[in-house]
Parts: sequence; C-alpha cells; structure tokens
Amino acid sequence: MTESDLVAGALVHGRYKLLERVGGGGMGHVFRAEDTVTHRVVAVKLLHKELWTNADLTARLFQEARVISSIAHPNIVEILAVDASAHGPFIAMEYLDGNSVGSLLQLFGKFDEQLVATIMIPVLSALDAAHGNGVIHRDLKPENIFVCRERAGRGERGNVHLLDFGIAKFQQATAEEAPRTRTGVVFGTPDYLSPEQATGEGRLDGRSDLFSVGIVMYELLSGRRPFTASTAVATAFRIVHATPPSFESLGLSVSGELRGVVRKLLAKSPSDRPGSAREVLEVLQLLHPDTEARHSRLLRLLQDADDKRKRGSRPPLAIRSKTPPALGIDGGGFRSHGLSPRTHGRCARGPVLASLDGAIERMRGELDRERVVALLPDSHAEELRRGRPSVLDAHDIDVVRRYIDTAGRVLQLNDKSFREMGRDALSYELAPFVRTLIRPAEFNDTLNRMTAILKSLFDFGLWSVSRAETQGYGPLGVSSMLQATIRITGFELIPNNLRIWLLGVVSGILEAAGNSSVEVNAGQSTGTNLEIEIIAHS
Repeated sequence: MTESDLVAGALVHGRYKLLERVGGGGMGHVFRAEDTVTHRVVAVKLLHKELWTNADLTARLFQEARVISSIAHPNIVEILAVDASAHGPFIAMEYLDGNSVGSLLQLFGKFDEQLVATIMIPVLSALDAAHGNGVIHRDLKPENIFVCRERAGRGERGNVHLLDFGIAKFQQATAEEAPRTRTGVVFGTPDYLSPEQATGEGRLDGRSDLFSVGIVMYELLSGRRPFTASTAVATAFRIVHATPPSFESLGLSVSGELRGVVRKLLAKSPSDRPGSAREVLEVLQLLHPDTEARHSRLLRLLQDADDKRKRGSRPPLAIRSKTPPALGIDGGGFRSHGLSPRTHGRCARGPVLASLDGAIERMRGELDRERVVALLPDSHAEELRRGRPSVLDAHDIDVVRRYIDTAGRVLQLNDKSFREMGRDALSYELAPFVRTLIRPAEFNDTLNRMTAILKSLFDFGLWSVSRAETQGYGPLGVSSMLQATIRITGFELIPNNLRIWLLGVVSGILEAAGNSSVEVNAGQSTGTNLEIEIIAHS
C-alpha cells in the first residue's frame, strides 16, 4: 500500500471510505470520510507514508487519541477509533463543518469583545476539563480553535471545538505513559508560547495554557499578536521580557473588564496569572451569560464568512490553504510539500517575502520599512504589521511583486541593493533551509542541492542545470574553470528586482560553501526565462 492510494474511494481499515482531503500538514493528512458501518460522516487522520515507521510520531498520534478520549468534553472532538491499517496508523474522529478561528481572523481582521468572549468561553471550558484530567494542551492558537455548525433540534447552532492535542502533555505521566518528547526541545508554536515554555525552565501546568489564551484573546481583539518578532528566538525573548503594546496605543477601545482579564493572563510569572481556566471562564460568562445568544452569534459568524467569500473579498497577503505548504530539513536534506491546488501555479513560499521584508528593516530601519508597508493594500499591510510570513505561508507572486516594486521605488534601491538583500537572507529567513549548504563542499554537490532548495521556494518554473569544465585564466593565472548555468523556464511572473535578489542568494551560498573565486551573473534571460551563469575558478 502506498500513499498514492489515499484517494477518494479508498477504504481505510476496511471501514472508512475516504471522500476528500480536507487538511493536513508536515505529519500527515486529514480526510472527510464515510463510516460504511454507521453511514456517519467522520474525519480520518493519517500519517505520511514516510513516517509510518517513525515510532515517536506514531506514538504521538496514538497519544493524541488517548489524551482526547481521557477528557470526553463537548468542546473537544470525539474520537471514534484509533488503530494501525494498511494505509498506516490512523485516528477516526468526529467530523466538524466550519472554519478555524485562524482562517476567520484572516478574513475579518479582528473581532468585537462579545464575539471574542463567545469564542473563548467554550475554549476555556475545554481547557478546564483537560486540566482537570491532568492534560496540558501546549499548542493553543487560533488555528487550533474551530467554529462549527451542529444540529440543534430541527435547526442548527454554532459551537467551538478545541483541536490538536498532538503535543499535549500529562502532568502526572509516568515514564512509560509520557508523550515521546525530547529533552531540550520546545514544543508549541513560537508566537503562542508561555514564558516557561520559551525558556524550558520549571514544570509546566495549566497556567501555561492560560498565557496562550491571553495571547489569542489579545490577537482576536486587536488583529495582531502581542510578541511577534522576525525570528523564533527574538519572539521567545519578547515573550519572556517584553510588555505587549496597550490596546489604547493601538487606537482600540476595549472595556476595562476584558483588558484586566488579558493583562492578568499575560503575566510573566505563572503565580500572577489566574489560578485556573475555570476562574477565567466564570468571568467571561458573567460578562456574556446568554448561552443561546452565544450559539446564535457563532452560527452568524460562519454565515457572514460564507457571504464574504461569495462576494469575493480582497485576498489576504498570505494564502493559508486548508493544507498549509511545509518546508523542512529532514535528515540533513530538504523536503517540500506542494502548495494546495487552489494556489498552485503562481505562488512563492513564505521565506521569500519574509526575507525581503526583513532585509528592508535590517538595512534601512523600521521607518523606511513602514514607508513601504504603508503603501500596500490595507489587508496586506495589516498582516505584515502583525508579523513576518512563516514557512507555512504561500503568497501569490503579485503580492511579492507589489512589495519589491514598492520598496525599489520608494527607497530608490538599485541592483546592488537587491543583490545584498539576497545575501542578507542567508543569515536570517533562509538560514534554516540553506544551513546544509553553508559549509565547504564540492562545487557540483553544492550546485545540485542549492538548485533543489531554491526551486522549492516557487511553485512554478521549470529548473535545469548544465555544467562544463574548461581551462581559463583566473586570479592566479591559468586554472581550471567550472562553468554552470541554472536555467529557469516559465519564470515570466518573476519581477526583475526579484531575479536580482535570486542572484544574490546564489552567489552568497556558493561563496559560503568555499567557492571564494566565483562569478554569478544573469545570462541570456528573456521575459519568460531566467538564466543564472556561474563561473568558479579552482
């Protein structure tokens, strides 16, 4: 059985008929499926085939099912089955029809106080049950909060579910029962970590999740995260040491009651935070006590989202598809997962825009960077102000084009500037992906691996490499000369400034790999094609 067998109609474990892929990520897939015994629509979560033999990840998948089953709460998805199959380890669970709060936030920008409380009350109820069962979530964020429709008598109502207990931790787990985690590894999403998660100091308890609740509430109220920085390390530093901007400084009017709740949740010391999720839950319920009104508001939120999409609202800066594209270093090599078909054919990965935006700030300062961002469409500018794109983002190339053209025009950047921005990216946003190249290596080996990595930054263009070795005159006289050409066809969507940036990336990688005497220039390029000519003297 291969991963290619995971198509509509495939039968998992002899029972669950796959209908369509509705999500997933670096670890696996999530399918909408039919339980052929009960004829109920369910969700089936499967690992990627290359991970089937990974004992730690399989244990984590089963751990998620065990954690969820131990809680049994109406705001936590119901587990129906967990087992191994010919399609790999799987979990069958309740299917939810709706949207993540992350996608809704991207659509609407921010929410009013009543809606924030309406969303967070069920989340806090779920956390209260989890903490009561000795479970810490450790990865609370808008993407793991799901607003869904559910039957209510003869009609529908809205509800909220807390998702993804894949890295949850039992507080009192024995050595045999504990999740497969490694000492020194920080689990969670950087922007939503608690200070004790970020530093790895002290024992975690439910108050760590409450800090993450504070971050989520701050983001839902303001449309921006309180501690985001350009790197994960810088973000962690801000979480531990910085005070978030006040709502007033952002021009927002938030009631004193809700400001006080968020302020207490974001206390650096766990002892200064609320003692339990129940304590925060009761405060929000006092502010918004009508249960039926909350359910109706959630259903209206989903209806408003559907209407907004049908009207063709302006696309967001970062296209976060149902299955986010992922880039990662795997065993010393580079692995990429394709963009979703909805965006395929004209997208650049998150690190491209992130490196351009980061370089402008590092080389020209925050004021010049803001001059560029201020001239972008409102939705694009607001998202960049909330934080730099991540590797899980994909951007329509027109968004990248608009940013780089605006920067060039407003800041009067020349070709040399864009080349330097390409080199600069290697020490920052592109560093995790090129670190295996930044070491002495044989020229052809570096060339092949570099091309594979750079190709993964775009979901269009056909890349090929040709090479030759000749005798020529180098800096020290007659020498062996290695020539190579990276040819990219179907690259007409790439603006000229971004082509020059790419030249800077290539030359920086080759020089860092020990090819000190190397020339990198644009070859016989046309509007639709790009040639990068490389000459290295040995």
